[in-house]
Amino acid sequence: MRIRTKNQDFAISRKVFIQASHESDFTEGVLDEANIAYVASEIKTNLDKTMFQEAAATALDVKTIVPGAKYYLLCEWLDMTPISTTFTAIDEILILRRSKRLSSSIRASFSTPEGRRGNRDLYVNHLRENSFSTDIFQRFLDHIYQLLVREDEDNVVPRGYF
Repeated sequence: MRIRTKNQDFAISRKVFIQASHESDFTEGVLDEANIAYVASEIKTNLDKTMFQEAAATALDVKTIVPGAKYYLLCEWLDMTPISTTFTAIDEILILRRSKRLSSSIRASFSTPEGRRGNRDLYVNHLRENSFSTDIFQRFLDHIYQLLVREDEDNVVPRGYF
């Protein structure tokens, strides 16, 4: 028996222990442990199309094992044209700085120590103008909160939904 695993940058999971054997008394059996993710998140500095496709495949793997699981992709900078997640298993992509990465033509000027020193102010200003967005972090926390909070079942009928 072999369990295929993939590390996630952030997960809410539950440990499971698995034992398998061809014998009913489990002689020559295999015992292993793993974590099953109910919420999994990949965190990227910048998100390009290749990383998006890899995340979509991982999200599908996660949801194949736990159909009700949630998969979020968080990135600091967007480095691609946005693609709809509708036809993927990704629940949501959160862009933490609400901005695209500096263009490749500008980043090229940072390829040498002299270029980095000469363009330092440009980069510092870009970081200041595009600071991390607290409401995007809050949105991610709200998603998790909704999964962890139990509904008040006693008030279902007066409320009209559950």
